[in-house]
Amino acid sequence: MKNVFAFIDGTKNRICRPSSRPGRGENLQKQVYSGHKRAHCLNYQAVVAPDGLTLHFWGPIEGRRHYSTLLRESKLMKYMEERASILDGYVLYGDPAYGIHKFLVSGFRKTAPTDTEQRFNKLMSSVREAVEWQFGSMKSLWAFIDFNKSLRLRLSPIGKYVLVSMLLTNCQCCYNGDNQISAFFGLAPPSLDAYLAK
Repeated sequence: MKNVFAFIDGTKNRICRPSSRPGRGENLQKQVYSGHKRAHCLNYQAVVAPDGLTLHFWGPIEGRRHYSTLLRESKLMKYMEERASILDGYVLYGDPAYGIHKFLVSGFRKTAPTDTEQRFNKLMSSVREAVEWQFGSMKSLWAFIDFNKSLRLRLSPIGKYVLVSMLLTNCQCCYNGDNQISAFFGLAPPSLDAYLAK
């Protein structure tokens, strides 16, 4: 697909199990628990470009929420709709869980896809991994955000830690002139000065 300009996906960042607080009418343990990962976590969404930079990073939202909720709550599709003339037919590519939107396409979600659909899914899945590489890079560079015992809800600004970590991951990519993603696609990121000037 020649009209895909970036890739979208979500990540679940594990946090310390919240203590129960009877009498406050809330159950934080239940809200942040992801049955899929069987862990307490917060969800984030990223849009990553082939030059290795994260163009959009949004979150956190409760760990129990689906990535489609992240997409809706982030209002990313509305943002893109307002800039449709700039996008000029370009779209994001995401996990099949995101579904199909005007500015977002995903793989075929059939139980018995045709050979052509299977090839398409396999090919696009291999390039969509760029988002996973970015999450991995962020957690590798700033390892404290992956240490769930120190990420205590209401006792530390977890969301700010993760958001700043992604910003610094972008800065590190620009400073070094590349990362795994930009090397894979053969596209250099802007200089750090150019990135920070925008």
